[in-house]
Amino acid sequence: PFQCGSAGLVSGNLSQDPEQCTGGYSPGFWGQCGPNDNGRFGWFSAQGGLRFVVIFGYEYCAGGGMSYDFTLLEIMTANRQCGSDINTSFTGSFGWHAVATYLNSIYVSSYLLNTAEVVNLVNDVMADDAVMIGGNTYNCQELKDLFDQTY
Repeated sequence: PFQCGSAGLVSGNLSQDPEQCTGGYSPGFWGQCGPNDNGRFGWFSAQGGLRFVVIFGYEYCAGGGMSYDFTLLEIMTANRQCGSDINTSFTGSFGWHAVATYLNSIYVSSYLLNTAEVVNLVNDVMADDAVMIGGNTYNCQELKDLFDQTY
């Protein structure tokens, strides 16, 4: 069972009845081309053109690594025949999971994290390579793994 809220996720303390909270969809789900290349839930046109750095405030996780100076659509669909001409594959990356978690927070009404939590977690970890959740410190890789557990 999933816990609502980031602290509940890692501590096991439920902020709401666990029956009211659900996991979301995987990054692979969000990256699929849909009817008229508009993706699942029509997110391509609604959020696809937004830039990762505008939403999350940073291009890299602290210390460098892969650049996420791309649109959400480019990150989720690169190399997937959805009209993206980006040659970089983001599959499995921190940014790929961050975008999927962000989309889940918008489109899955009972998702265990709200949009503000997702944005704040990603912003904080990208700034300092550390974010505190329920008394535990997570770096970019560990937060990616935590996000992965929510779908």
